[in-house]
Amino acid sequence: MAKLSKDRIEETARRYDSAVIVDTGDKVFDKELKLTIHGSPMIDGRVRFNTQTFAIYNPAKNEMKKLFRPIYNSDGLLQSIVVDKLMKLTMKMYYMPTKDMAKHLTMQEIMSEVLPSIVVKDNDNAEKVHFDILHDTNFRVILDDNLIVENHSYKYMSMKERVELSIVYCSDNNKVHAMYDHIIKGTSRYADMKLHPKFIRMHNLLDSKDLLKFHVYIQKYTTYFNLGKKKSYRKTLQTFLDFYPKEVHCAILLKLGTNQKVLDGLKIKEKIIEHYIDMLLKDSSDYDNYSFLNIIVEGEINTNENFKKNN
Repeated sequence: MAKLSKDRIEETARRYDSAVIVDTGDKVFDKELKLTIHGSPMIDGRVRFNTQTFAIYNPAKNEMKKLFRPIYNSDGLLQSIVVDKLMKLTMKMYYMPTKDMAKHLTMQEIMSEVLPSIVVKDNDNAEKVHFDILHDTNFRVILDDNLIVENHSYKYMSMKERVELSIVYCSDNNKVHAMYDHIIKGTSRYADMKLHPKFIRMHNLLDSKDLLKFHVYIQKYTTYFNLGKKKSYRKTLQTFLDFYPKEVHCAILLKLGTNQKVLDGLKIKEKIIEHYIDMLLKDSSDYDNYSFLNIIVEGEINTNENFKKNN
């Protein structure tokens, strides 16, 4: 697909209104997250193969990321929620009529936005790229698209092209069956989310006034999920910690008693992170004055204040 122009991305961001959460009135699927992405609906395309790096990539998804990022960065609600419940997703896509369609229609009929569109753009391709972006690791608006238990897509004609997304979900999966939370919370995706930078930000776990809190949280997380001896966990930590500047790791290491000369000798960020991981995995301290972090480690993903305000 063609690359999105800078003007298109900026126009979509300029016209964006914040997402909202509303009550549906339903006894089970009682919450609805709604947002609108203005501009011609994005459609998924074929994956490509880079002959130089031998990597497989999806150009459509890459372009969708560029379009969605400014929206996400401007919306405090999207940054403060991870929908980890059973959900139903509805997409309404509005397309300009083609010339052949338009010559048979009045402007009033087009503006009514009730006539179906038959543009040659498959609904399932549109669903794919939007579902992917909602659970993309950069945004995590939803925990996983396998929690979408029902989905509907519609195409209409309009002079105002856009995609309207509706995510209707259970505020409590127990309203359906207690099994669901048990299964979801037992997945690696759920556990990994608690180490995601979005989760750290949502719960204010990286506090410049108390950097040790960040360390203790990771230590408690590691212990609770029994990850210390898991070989792949070290790589997970490296990826996670690399998100933060080396100054953060240096400051924590100094608080943990590392000598400044040792840090000066490490110099590069990669070695500093490796040294910090060594100390982290050996740290068996209780940190009783940080016992409040146990609630965050052991609790649900959405316990942050911003989420509570919208629910």
